[in-house]
Amino acid sequence: NYETADISLVIADLLSNRRETKEDVGKDITNNYKQIVIDGKTYGAHRLAWLYVYGSLPPKGMVIDHINRFKDDNRIENLRLVTHSENLKNAGSPLPPYVSIEGNKYVAKLEIKHNGENLKLRAECDTFYEVSGVVASWLYELC
Repeated sequence: NYETADISLVIADLLSNRRETKEDVGKDITNNYKQIVIDGKTYGAHRLAWLYVYGSLPPKGMVIDHINRFKDDNRIENLRLVTHSENLKNAGSPLPPYVSIEGNKYVAKLEIKHNGENLKLRAECDTFYEVSGVVASWLYELC
């Protein structure tokens, strides 16, 4: 189902015989954008997803925006065509203040006082969704 699938993974599977190595597919190379290497050329996964679903790249003057601001979320329902200025308006970190990106990991650092005791959490995960789940589970256990 292309509406809910991460299209970059679908494309990677379809192009598996042309990609250099499995490690190159969907790799976060710069600014947390997933990139795919095909025949020695690097492409933004969001651009390949758009091309695959809609059959063409954006026309001149338009760019592909990640609606939820997560640059590694290439589900087609999270991508839209906008002007460059509209894209800039949607820029900024989608991360809550207790989550940062260190290297290629999402890191959550929380310190709370619970029943008179200082509690700390530090979690490192590959995706924001995973680190959010760890934080939610930890907070749920405290309740």
